[in-house]
Amino acid sequence: NKNYPAGSVFPGGTAFGDKCTFGDGCKFGPFCTFGSSITFGKNCIFGITCTFGHACDFGDACTFDSHCTLGSYCTFSVYCQFSSSCKVGDYCKFRNCCTFGDYCKAGLGCTFGTACGFGGHSAIGDYCKFDGSCGLGAYCQVGYACVFGINCSFNAKCAFGRDCEFGT
Repeated sequence: NKNYPAGSVFPGGTAFGDKCTFGDGCKFGPFCTFGSSITFGKNCIFGITCTFGHACDFGDACTFDSHCTLGSYCTFSVYCQFSSSCKVGDYCKFRNCCTFGDYCKAGLGCTFGTACGFGGHSAIGDYCKFDGSCGLGAYCQVGYACVFGINCSFNAKCAFGRDCEFGT
């Protein structure tokens, strides 16, 4: 239940409990661990292999370095950027303009906002819902019962699961 001011810098390996709040522009070293129900401000930067708990809310333009692991029920704001090898948990909600590097994996029940860009070889979980104007890279694998919004463009080499409903 701690509140950390904007611009705070934390060394690698720092562990945080549940229900913390961080101001804008905080920087975290590698291997930091975070509990659940944490709120982050805008423009936070996270080092490699950071691990996050459940129900975290990330501010605009947060940057995640490689091999980060994000728990379930997380919410991401606009212009968040994920490096390669990030793993995203179930039921995460992504707002507009999120960018994912290659090999990022989204979990079950994910909702992605408009203008989301996915790198090649992304694996998308079952029951994902995509809003309009989403574009998936080559070799994207989409799970069963997916719902895609309007104006979504898909590479010819994408594999679609059964029972997918596509927007107009």
